Amino acid sequence: MLPKRIKSEIENSPVIQPIVRRQNGNVDWSKLTRTTFMNIAKQINRKVTENVINAPFLIEDNVLIGTNELDRVFERHSLQTVSEFTSYLKHIPKYRTYNWISGKTLQSYWQEESIPKDKKINVLLTFLNVDYNNWEEWKSGKQPVIAAVSKHAGSDALIKKYYLGSYYRYYLKTDKSGAVVKVPFTISCDSDESILVKSKTLGHSYISESVWLEDGALYMVLKNVNFNEYEFHVLNVGFATTPQLLMGTSSSLNNKKEAISKKNILVRQENPFDYENIKETILNNSKDLNQSTFDRQVFDYFHKNIDCGLINTQLAHRPEDL
Repeated sequence: MLPKRIKSEIENSPVIQPIVRRQNGNVDWSKLTRTTFMNIAKQINRKVTENVINAPFLIEDNVLIGTNELDRVFERHSLQTVSEFTSYLKHIPKYRTYNWISGKTLQSYWQEESIPKDKKINVLLTFLNVDYNNWEEWKSGKQPVIAAVSKHAGSDALIKKYYLGSYYRYYLKTDKSGAVVKVPFTISCDSDESILVKSKTLGHSYISESVWLEDGALYMVLKNVNFNEYEFHVLNVGFATTPQLLMGTSSSLNNKKEAISKKNILVRQENPFDYENIKETILNNSKDLNQSTFDRQVFDYFHKNIDCGLINTQLAHRPEDL
């Protein structure tokens, strides 16, 4: 039988309830028609597809679909990689869905009390945005301490699996001197196992207020620990797992309270470092840098693309200010 906890969450899902009421005018799932279950399956499949695109490890690790079935899908659609498969999912028209679970299968869980296969339970947990680390607890039928899951809980497992670590963050200094700033940057977990990001700029320290992974990008909202100021990061992740390097942008205010955006390069370190004792470094001249180091490689990259490293804005309120 499908665990009662999972049944209850699906029955009370704000995505599913309107379908049940619209189709039958009642909420007795044992009396729902096959058509209603087919419409429920469509909504579940749409949400699961969205989550798979944001968390391709669900396919790579055969969490939702077995190896043989995946091979058949690859052959049918002339695909070779998981990246190509997620791209295929992105381009499915809205009126169609990928069939992770069928209406017939769903109906059997409520009306025949059939025993679900493990991967079908995984599909339903993916729909419910249950944190991957808590799946076994949900399958066991244990009652939750806290029933709700956070909006971005589904992405936390992926961040923890692939992106935790110590990085050096590089960006162009905003004084237009051409100097490159190198600062420590860490992605870790706090005592509550929540994602925690720490970063520094020249003279300032930042800590995360929100971190999530969505549609191939890592989003971060960092707050200045000393001042009422924020820094917003977007890092290009794509489908990379345990990448050596990440590239993206950060946006904040300069000392004139004008919005500014900086291109960022994050270089992952093989060994964790002591974040608190790492000071920021200013790289002024490539001649002073060892040619074989990442410092030299990153410095040269910024200077090949010097006009693209910074975006400055100014205060403007009238057309004549432009």
